[in-house]
Amino acid sequence: MKLNPETKLYESQYWHPAVTADAVVFAYDVALPALEVLLIKRAKAKPGEIGAFEDWWALPGGFMRENDQDIKACMKRELEEETCLKLSGIFGDDGIAPCDMQELPCFSKIDRDPRERHVITIPFMILVEKEDFPIRGMDDAAEAAWIDVKRLPANLAFDHREIIDTALDTLKKRALATLSKKAYKVSENDAEEQNFAFRMLKDPFTMTEMRVLYEILTGGEQLDRSNFRKRMLEIGGIEVSAGREMSLGCKLAHRPEVYYTSQPRKRK
Repeated sequence: MKLNPETKLYESQYWHPAVTADAVVFAYDVALPALEVLLIKRAKAKPGEIGAFEDWWALPGGFMRENDQDIKACMKRELEEETCLKLSGIFGDDGIAPCDMQELPCFSKIDRDPRERHVITIPFMILVEKEDFPIRGMDDAAEAAWIDVKRLPANLAFDHREIIDTALDTLKKRALATLSKKAYKVSENDAEEQNFAFRMLKDPFTMTEMRVLYEILTGGEQLDRSNFRKRMLEIGGIEVSAGREMSLGCKLAHRPEVYYTSQPRKRK
């Protein structure tokens, strides 16, 4: 592609849409508690490039390159380049293992990107444990930060607010399906996908911590403690972890609470 100096758009001999990938990375901060999304603040355009939403917050992502093996490889590369977050489990690379990954519907509205009229993006929803890994803005990103999904900035670039809302709605539907015993098939591995949320918690965790997470995922719905515990144990994927100290919440309640860990076969 060449930059047309008159139109300020990238052009090709043959018409084609540009393709990008975006990463919607969610993590759960159990201390707050809050569901957070990883955002970047877009940097100033480099010499010779067209600026777009400079100093606005956005999802990590970018244009697919000729040497990207597929759109998932594009997403992984852009995520690492802009936030230093490297995912493992994709083409055998080392890095942080995602708890869950799901490709979302593409977004293809005309003029969604001011740099080119036809830009199609494929977003990936990724769930990770809240680790102490370094996050910093790199390449096209001036900053990188975890932001509470209930406190998203007003200046979100492109249609990224719509993409985040789509991802949150997907999480809500999956959580509600789990609680109501309805099928929500993401992959062929039904047993592993049935209860996906507990993998966002660090081992060991309490049933209370997991219930609060599900309440956030379902939009603040108050869940009955007894029924929730029964449902989680029915699904499986977790096991009792003995010999752990009580959490602050348990101490305030003046009673011990059982700690759980995820079963090894459930880890990705």
